[in-house]
Amino acid sequence: MRDEPLQLIAHKSDVDRARRLVALGYPRVAPVLPFMLEWIQDCNWPVADELLPFFASVGRPMLPEIKRVFATNDDVWKYWCILLLGRMDLEILEEMRAHLDAVARQPTRGEEEEGVAEEARNLLMRIDAK
Repeated sequence: MRDEPLQLIAHKSDVDRARRLVALGYPRVAPVLPFMLEWIQDCNWPVADELLPFFASVGRPMLPEIKRVFATNDDVWKYWCILLLGRMDLEILEEMRAHLDAVARQPTRGEEEEGVAEEARNLLMRIDAK
């Protein structure tokens, strides 16, 4: 029986299922990318090691989901999403400039405390250095 992406969503510690989702590849997992991205709300979770490289390889299709995270109050998740962005091509990062600028220039207290603003500034410097 073929694995269907929605049947594979499991738990943040289920590395086997995360690997199976990655093996399905993009665009097959496109419908479940929002759920998969939740698994990097904390990159200390076991599935994050499997998913971060995969998300980076997906590239541009991840941006709407990452922008959705930027609209939340989950500053730790934003931090991990910025680190994910750091794995992507510079041309893709340019599309996130406005979001990164907003965090870098006018961070919330939580974004400052969680290191989100600092990572946004670092990523902007990398983009500008290209």
